[in-house]
Amino acid sequence: MKKNEILLAFKKLNEHLKADGSSAEICIVGGAVMCLVFNSREQTKDVDAIFHPKAKVYDLAKKVAQEQSLPPDWLNDSAKGYINEKIEQVEVLNMSNLKIFAPSAKYMLAMKCLASRVGTKDEGDIEFLIKYLRLTSVQDVLSILTSFYDPKLIQPKTQYMIEEIIELLKSV
Repeated sequence: MKKNEILLAFKKLNEHLKADGSSAEICIVGGAVMCLVFNSREQTKDVDAIFHPKAKVYDLAKKVAQEQSLPPDWLNDSAKGYINEKIEQVEVLNMSNLKIFAPSAKYMLAMKCLASRVGTKDEGDIEFLIKYLRLTSVQDVLSILTSFYDPKLIQPKTQYMIEEIIELLKSV
């Protein structure tokens, strides 16, 4: 999904909420944040988020999917396992019946590092966020990561990925 497709989907979702006399809040994470907030990439596969009221948003998101020829799971909560009570979020879009929030850059970096999935866009997103936050050492990144997540959750592959990215950035 490209930025304009995501924004149109949210606009349609807002219209459905308004027609229904209800409202909702969505906190986007992952690739949607990289597209909408940081403009660091052209598109994302889907919109990972947490939202309330969950059942209502899911029902209306399915209608939007049909109207816009989007995959039925264009909006999903598959990343909820990476979201905890320490999330720092900022409002990025405020419509009549729908508010969209996104995590801070630091929280996004921590989340992306914790996931550090091979063969995904995580590595590029981590590199972008390290540059965006002007971090210069592995310790800077690990300090942010451990401020949001228990150090026991950090896998060795995460530290290796961070080390590789910091080395790459130092050589540029």
